Amino acid sequence: MAKTRRSYTGASVSTITQSDINASGTSSFTVESATNWPYGADPFYVVLSPGTASEEKILVTRTNAGDTTLNISSDVVRGLDGTSAVAHGSGATVYPVFTAVDADEANELASMWEAKGDIVSHGASTFARLAVGSDDTVLIADASASSGLAWGQVDTANIANDAVTNAKIDAGAVGTTELANDAVTTAKIAAGAVGTTEIATGAVEYDNLDSVVQLKFPQGIVGNLSASGAYTSDALRDSVTVTATNRLMMIVVEADDVTQWEVRRSGAGTLIRTDKTNQYNVFGSGTVRMWAQSSNTTYELWNYGSTNGFGASGVAYIVDLGPS
Repeated sequence: MAKTRRSYTGASVSTITQSDINASGTSSFTVESATNWPYGADPFYVVLSPGTASEEKILVTRTNAGDTTLNISSDVVRGLDGTSAVAHGSGATVYPVFTAVDADEANELASMWEAKGDIVSHGASTFARLAVGSDDTVLIADASASSGLAWGQVDTANIANDAVTNAKIDAGAVGTTELANDAVTTAKIAAGAVGTTEIATGAVEYDNLDSVVQLKFPQGIVGNLSASGAYTSDALRDSVTVTATNRLMMIVVEADDVTQWEVRRSGAGTLIRTDKTNQYNVFGSGTVRMWAQSSNTTYELWNYGSTNGFGASGVAYIVDLGPS
């Protein structure tokens, strides 16, 4: 029988029945009095004809404190606690009783705790014991487990959006061993929750940032251009496409003394040109310029004019300095 909450009172007074009770099909019967008997929504046990061959225990309810009518919900609650459903005549002794069922259910629950940290819950039909989990794990609802509970780490799906704020995190409270992989995402962290004081020195490494986040930092050399030869006219010698938006680029050209060299944006003209007669030398015989790249850009290396039969060479570097 399913476990139910039952009602109990002390000093219940014995009484007698006021009507006959059939062996089956009886939905209610009346008693002479019900002094100090339980009443309300929760059922309670009574014993009929105790100490006789007709002794029977029944589960009944009584609606109000003054009622002398005892309700039996169905024949299923007749003949309980090792007794059988039998007929009882008017005048049979009856009173509330504590049963072996009451004691067994209480003992069953008490016996579930076996070791330190045990948790007891109710499964589909019976009590279920869950042993304590591993250190640094938390209790999680798990419909697939017999107890409905499980120990585990907190992952993304189990953290409410904006649940983690600065005020909720003690300095040094959450380490890498307490978090499952990918447990904390930007959607789970309230704006401004994590400041520099909450991040340990060396905790965030460049190699551990995804490609989108990496774009928030300087990237170094992102494009190389080079050419050499005995050129008789100016022409395109090399090109490279840099995929980036809203970045500050530094363009560095290293040139020989034979000809001038240019770095151009494809279809948009010259960005920088070496001028041997009037140049600002930064890296050897070279020229430097800053350029705010707003969208993906193709850079081109051109020689500017003839080399007059001499071999010429030029090199250019596109250096990403960070967000513009």
